[in-house]
Amino acid sequence: MHILGKQYNATFQRKSPSVLSPIEHCFKVLQARFQIIANPNHQWNREVIANVLIACVKFHNMIIDNEVVDNTELAFEG
Repeated sequence: MHILGKQYNATFQRKSPSVLSPIEHCFKVLQARFQIIANPNHQWNREVIANVLIACVKFHNMIIDNEVVDNTELAFEG
């Protein structure tokens, strides 16, 4: 059993950087766009921070969707 735990840990350590890199990139993008994520109020509870983060992700997705629609309209006009 102890050997299986070591094998699992070794596998996790090998694969975790490939998973964390896209997640870290997403947070950097959100931090660049939304100052509230870059410098959160440390007195907020976890639920408030989670709600703010979810709202920022939704706003970001709405902005991206709007940019795609604007670019598509420009392509048809040109």
